[in-house]
Amino acid sequence: MNPETYCAIGVHHAIVNKNDAISSIH
Repeated sequence: MNPETYCAIGVHHAIVNKNDAISSIH
């Protein structure tokens, strides 16, 4: 896997996980 692709996926999952965490709190 390309470093650029890995970084893009990592950022995407970080955003998704953050949204899930906020949703679970509220």
